[in-house]
Amino acid sequence: MSLFFKKPQTLTTLKSLLINKLYTVCSDNNFHLYKNITIYDNNKKFIIPLIIIDKNRGIYIFEKKDWSYDELKNDKAQKLKNKLLNRLLFEKIHNIVIFKLERNFTTKDIPIFKFLLMENLNIGQYNYLDNSFYNILPKEIIMFNDMSEKDILDKFKEISTPLEKEIDIDKVITTIFPQYSIIDNNEKAYLCSKEQMKLIDEKIKGHTTLNAEVGSGRTSILLLKAITEVLEDRKNSVVIIKPTKISCERLDSKLQNILEENNFAIQPKSIEILTPLEVVNRHLQKYNKELLLSNLKIDNFLMNKKFHLADQIFCDDVDFIESSFIYYLIHIQKEKPLLFVSNHNYEKVYSFQKSFRLQQQKMHFFLSEPHKKMITVVSDILKSNLSEEILIVTNNIISVEILRHQLKSEFEERVENILLSTYSDIYGLNAKFILLMNSCIAPFRELAYSFYLAEVETYILEESECEQINSLRNSFESNKN
Repeated sequence: MSLFFKKPQTLTTLKSLLINKLYTVCSDNNFHLYKNITIYDNNKKFIIPLIIIDKNRGIYIFEKKDWSYDELKNDKAQKLKNKLLNRLLFEKIHNIVIFKLERNFTTKDIPIFKFLLMENLNIGQYNYLDNSFYNILPKEIIMFNDMSEKDILDKFKEISTPLEKEIDIDKVITTIFPQYSIIDNNEKAYLCSKEQMKLIDEKIKGHTTLNAEVGSGRTSILLLKAITEVLEDRKNSVVIIKPTKISCERLDSKLQNILEENNFAIQPKSIEILTPLEVVNRHLQKYNKELLLSNLKIDNFLMNKKFHLADQIFCDDVDFIESSFIYYLIHIQKEKPLLFVSNHNYEKVYSFQKSFRLQQQKMHFFLSEPHKKMITVVSDILKSNLSEEILIVTNNIISVEILRHQLKSEFEERVENILLSTYSDIYGLNAKFILLMNSCIAPFRELAYSFYLAEVETYILEESECEQINSLRNSFESNKN
């Protein structure tokens, strides 16, 4: 019996066979495969069923069609052409991809090839179609359901030629799909890990936890997750909660940069970044209650009232937020999506195992008069790092003002490179170089948090050793190993 007369198999079986073969080809040849990935263009989104990147040849974009031989043989070529014109997104997606790539590449650098996944059509059936179909459905761009892995690889090679220079996979993906791009303080883009992509892509159900250390990219991922949720559904609203006002302001600035850089158009207030105090005051305002000025307090009245804050709530740095507020969030959000982000290993659904800073971080412990040593360290850093930021963390606002005056007199025009913060305002801050003052009397949780914030070097300045410093030193050395 010819292939032409074989009884068509179910789509599910064919999908499994063909896609699995493509996965095998990619695995064996070090191709990068992404399935059912969304590309955003202004206010529109398109699903790319399959995109494969061969760093030595180019990008292969796939469109999936379920047409069977029985459907095609009874169709007219012109009718099919109209279907293709109305339904195929090849040209639209192709143009969007080119437009995005032009930010960092030229077309010559990265050729793009288009393929059709025909999971209900085999090669024999195709050969029996009327010749008029061949211009509309050229054989060289079709992946048939009965192709072998060798056939698939040969088809890739037939349509493409080796490049002079390998494609930078991470740079390509972060350019085309910025929802998977983490931007560091030097404006360099990094491709999200599989763990991070999983959180961005999956729908959060009910209340859950992300366990992730400082330096794991967790706060950047919260922004990308919030943006993706709103782009997927324009009616969606997301609130990200941070412990302090300054951490909210810095995160909001980062959010605006991502939106502007990638031309993501979302409605104002679709994504808000609030402190616990601002959240509670919104609830109080709804019932015309007196607003809180500074100290957070959850009135029993609120625990008995409904309140819609947002469709989804992400609470970052939950370890530094009062437990009464956590219970309050659980109350107002009920079964709606609520994600807590913690350093600790609570019962978890999501986790980021890797800290991207840890392996490159250096720790320096100096036992000397802290203020004199601080001036020496800052001076040395500024001499060799002309434009890098330095963050100095001290115990209270009075210490900050003293330091500010001292630094102005010492460094004058270079003082704009130096940030100052108390331990209580540290959340959301980072810098290449961090100096920790008053370590022995600093709150241990905030000190431990600050310990891992530096992208390059942390300096601990104290007159003498203490239990807190020794504990952190041992922990750092253990994690390094």
